[in-house]
Amino acid sequence: MSKLLKRLVKEESGQAMVEYGLIIALVAVVAIVGLTMFGNKIRDFFKTLGGDESPLNPTPPAPPAG
Repeated sequence: MSKLLKRLVKEESGQAMVEYGLIIALVAVVAIVGLTMFGNKIRDFFKTLGGDESPLNPTPPAPPAG
């Protein structure tokens, strides 16, 4: 029994996996919070880049004369 406990205390391979899992979870939480807070602004920014109507360009273009 004491050999098993000593081996479990010294073994660190599972510890690295847990740390990677925690880092991935933290990155996911930060991404979700960021998209929730800034999602509309990001969408409007990319719409502006794509040339769609956006708050920066609310009027449609005039029809061509002719």
